[in-house]
Amino acid sequence: LAVSFNLGVVSKDDKSQDHVPTLCLGFDDIISMDYFGSKMTGLYRRGNSNITDSMSIMSNIMANALFNDSLNQICEEFDNEIYNELHEKGGERYALLGSLAYRQVTGAIKVVWNDKLQR
Repeated sequence: LAVSFNLGVVSKDDKSQDHVPTLCLGFDDIISMDYFGSKMTGLYRRGNSNITDSMSIMSNIMANALFNDSLNQICEEFDNEIYNELHEKGGERYALLGSLAYRQVTGAIKVVWNDKLQR
C-alpha cells in the first residue's frame, strides 16, 4: 500500500530550513505468516507493542535520513555497487536485468520472527 499527497510546505521558526509535512500509512498484519501451523509475527513487530510504535520509529528514521540528505546518497551508493558488480560479471544488459530482479525480489519478501528459534 502506498499513497502520496502534496501537503504543502511548513517552515520552522528560524525560517532557515523548510520542511515538507509527511503522511505515513501502514497496515498491521498481526500474524504475518502461518508456517505449517506456527503463527509468526512480522519482524517489524519484534520489540514494538503495536503498529503505531513501529511506524513512529520508521518515520523518525526516514525523516532523519531525508533531513540530512543521506537517504539518496545511501541509495545511489548501493545501486552503483550492485550495478558495477553485475556489470563486471556479465556486461550492460546483465547488470540492468540483475539490478531490476534484485529490486523485485527484495520488494516481494515478507520477513518474520520465529519465536521457537529466536531469530
